[in-house]
Amino acid sequence: MKRQGHVLRVQRSEALIEDDDVAVLEQRTRDEQAALRSICSRTVHAIVGRMVDVQAIKEAVIHGDVTTLAGLAAAGTSILLDSGNDLTALHLAAAAGRTEVVELLLRYGADPRALRNNQFSPLHAAAMHGHANVIDALLAAGAVPNVQTDPQRYAPLHSAAWAGHEAAVATLLAGGAMSRLRNYRNETPADTARRNGHTAAAELLEADLRAPRPSPLVAAFRWGVIEDSTGRVFRDARLYPGGTEDWEWRKTGTHHEPGIQVADFEDLLTLRPASVILTRGVQLVLQVPEATVAHARASGAEVLVLQSENAVTEYNRRARHEPVVALIHSTC
Repeated sequence: MKRQGHVLRVQRSEALIEDDDVAVLEQRTRDEQAALRSICSRTVHAIVGRMVDVQAIKEAVIHGDVTTLAGLAAAGTSILLDSGNDLTALHLAAAAGRTEVVELLLRYGADPRALRNNQFSPLHAAAMHGHANVIDALLAAGAVPNVQTDPQRYAPLHSAAWAGHEAAVATLLAGGAMSRLRNYRNETPADTARRNGHTAAAELLEADLRAPRPSPLVAAFRWGVIEDSTGRVFRDARLYPGGTEDWEWRKTGTHHEPGIQVADFEDLLTLRPASVILTRGVQLVLQVPEATVAHARASGAEVLVLQSENAVTEYNRRARHEPVVALIHSTC
């Protein structure tokens, strides 16, 4: 009988333990559900807050509300809208002609070379709407004046010419824009202006096409640094009659092997250079395929393929008395 009582007590104890476990599990479930609701609530609030911030930023940019933008930035909110493929805040400010906002965004780290979708830049946005002051600010911050959309191949100068914005055209030309670039219609910006009936802009561009321009000299050259005679510094450079610009390998997918491609300089051949200088790099690592050389020769130019330091010397000698195009690689 005592044994049966012992067994009964054990069974009752086990039942109590099981009941306690169930209670603990139920409480834990309730706690986890509450935590999950809290996390979901915070996530929703964060998403909604993010949407509110983005909309507030866009409205402030478009309306030129520098005070609101500065307040958001001071509170730790990024005002650049530079994630994803949507237009950045700098694109929006450039299109709206908000020079003060453009300058504020640049101070907070906006990239004046930011490209979206079809290689559309803030400079395109300013040019198509004729905002010369914005163009000036973007160029001063390092915007590339001759970037072309893909596949339309519209440069900012085409955009300004299409709408007949003379002041924008003049500002771009002063900043190094090339009036010989051609779009998918095989039009120069002057052709585009003519097609749209903008005679004054077309005449301005045609005068630029006729104007003789010397190729800038290389003032200093060392490993990783090319400085031209205007004081601008590049790692790799394209020099041509009237200007210097970054030679962006990523734009054309160029690598040391197979080397320089026709796409790296084809647009410069429209300038009718007397000579084209292609470099092999300081240590002769960069290749120059024969097909590339043949294409350059077919334009009527003399083509030289040289080690980079020797190329700089030869380029400077020739640039003093003839139009020269050069692609200079400053490292290996």
